[in-house]
Amino acid sequence: MQSWERFLDDLKDRTDIVAVVGRYAELQKRGRNYMCRSPFRNERTPSFSVSSDRQFWYDFGASEGGDVIRFIEKAENLSFLEAVELLADEAGMEMPKRSHKATPQQKDTKERLYQLHQAANQYFLQQLQHSSTAQDYLTQRQIDTPTQQRWGIGYGGDAKDGLTHWLLQQGYTREELQHSGVAYTYGEEKTMQDRFWGRVITPVYDARSTAENPLIIAFSGRDILPESTTHQRAKYVNSPENPLYIKSKTLFGYHRARKAIPQHGAALLVEGNFDVITAHTAGYAHTVATCGTSLTEDHLRMLRRVTNALHLCFDNDTAGKKATLRAVEMTLRAGMTPHLVQLPAGEKDLDDTLRGQTSSTVPPALDAALRTPPHALEALLHAMASKLLNGTLSGQTALLDAYLPLLNLVTRPIEREHFLTLLSGTLGQPKELLMAELERLQLTTPPRKPQRLKERDTESRERFTREEEFVGFVRYFFPVVEDFLDAEVLLLLSPGTPPHTLLRKLHTGESLTPEETALLNTWELHQAAEQEDEEVAEQVVERLWEGYITALQVEKTRREQAEKLR
Repeated sequence: MQSWERFLDDLKDRTDIVAVVGRYAELQKRGRNYMCRSPFRNERTPSFSVSSDRQFWYDFGASEGGDVIRFIEKAENLSFLEAVELLADEAGMEMPKRSHKATPQQKDTKERLYQLHQAANQYFLQQLQHSSTAQDYLTQRQIDTPTQQRWGIGYGGDAKDGLTHWLLQQGYTREELQHSGVAYTYGEEKTMQDRFWGRVITPVYDARSTAENPLIIAFSGRDILPESTTHQRAKYVNSPENPLYIKSKTLFGYHRARKAIPQHGAALLVEGNFDVITAHTAGYAHTVATCGTSLTEDHLRMLRRVTNALHLCFDNDTAGKKATLRAVEMTLRAGMTPHLVQLPAGEKDLDDTLRGQTSSTVPPALDAALRTPPHALEALLHAMASKLLNGTLSGQTALLDAYLPLLNLVTRPIEREHFLTLLSGTLGQPKELLMAELERLQLTTPPRKPQRLKERDTESRERFTREEEFVGFVRYFFPVVEDFLDAEVLLLLSPGTPPHTLLRKLHTGESLTPEETALLNTWELHQAAEQEDEEVAEQVVERLWEGYITALQVEKTRREQAEKLR
């Protein structure tokens, strides 16, 4: 068998570092080497050198360098073995076995979870066959039987603990059910209940999943029962994270879209699972969606392995438009090209737009909008001008303040020149003047480190606990979540702590001391900063609520397990 050291040498021999780095930065030949701006830092002057002869890179600004494996580690935020696996896959090489892979216990735990999820999905498929309500719902959404089978769609059942009892009979333990997230406990008696009862279920598959080897890592459930039955619970519920499932690194539908994305030259990113399913049915097999979370840098790294272009098609509401702006900024910062799909007027989302369509019935104008959407900066310039320009100087400056920060993220000179020309024509101002405005912005805007967002998130977590954030969330969105707040929610918080006390007082309407008011205001202001403004759709608030409840349930379980070990 080939040794590990020989394998690494062969891998590096077969991999051209110039071609690899060229996927992340625009290289220019300088003598025998290549130069570019660092893919890891924001800089104006190229200081990143790549040697074709030595197959080595060096970042003069950061005083560090390495081979192609080290580059992929940093560029994709991967471990050494993950970087090697990625490069080996691209080179068509099989990795040799190593003695220090995952321990047998870790392998057994993950394999057991895969089996549990597969068993749970069998239950969901059986329940769908016996539920006219679920079948009627899918018929209403024009999801036919072949599509249901292709995506493994099922139903959680009408019984609140039907899946729990069924899995226990199959030999799985209560701890395994709770670990996977298909069930959870509540109350002092630790009653176990199904997470997805009364919901249409779409499994979430591992990126490596195939038709022959389906690897289910999580589930997503859509409530279909009357509110009188479910007491206004969240419309959508996703599995909590588990050893197989990390939301920030998972894209729904990627296992089916992975090969289609390079063929289409782009990935079509939407918001919901049904958007993905409907789009694939209509012939857009390059469609994926995030899983109950916003777009992350990890998602972009995942997509950048197979494409450099991202077609954004989020919901046509206030929350969707704000998510689009954030996604455009993140995509530009990642060195990718964002495009905006513009749905027909009055359409809410891609599912509504394509429902019932096939690849042969999609109107040509809609097909063109989905396959060749305009560059995001062209579409946003038109939208911003329509909203902000009013024939006054203040309208022009408002447009510049909104548009130039995005234009400043464009690094290729030819693209920047193109958008400056468009902006000049829109404003009726000379390009030289707009260049001066852009240079003024660059001088007044501090360089942004690639890790800045993560550093801010880390600081936030260090400053506030999950329970404190949750109480601030409840206070901030109290008119929306008041009906969700009950005694069971109080049980999720650590008893006797300030968050538990303040949440109880919010629930009962008790008066607060000045100290408690100040503390509650601090947590609420933190939520205000996180949400950025008050115009958050009620559906989004419900999703946030469900996310907090899931996280608090996990933390409560950990506390109880820690207590048992003492």
